[in-house]
Amino acid sequence: MIIHIPPPISGKSFPVIVHRIAYLIKVRRVEASHIIVLAYNRNAVRELRLRWQKL
Repeated sequence: MIIHIPPPISGKSFPVIVHRIAYLIKVRRVEASHIIVLAYNRNAVRELRLRWQKL
């Protein structure tokens, strides 16, 4: 499963994306190793990691 993180202009927020990943893992029982998250830049990756750790 691939989750694509769009550029900031698209209006998608990191909390929504992080909670969607958590939902897939916890509720839908998707293996975390089967999820790939693509981001456009290093800042997006840092932000995603930070929000995931807080979850």
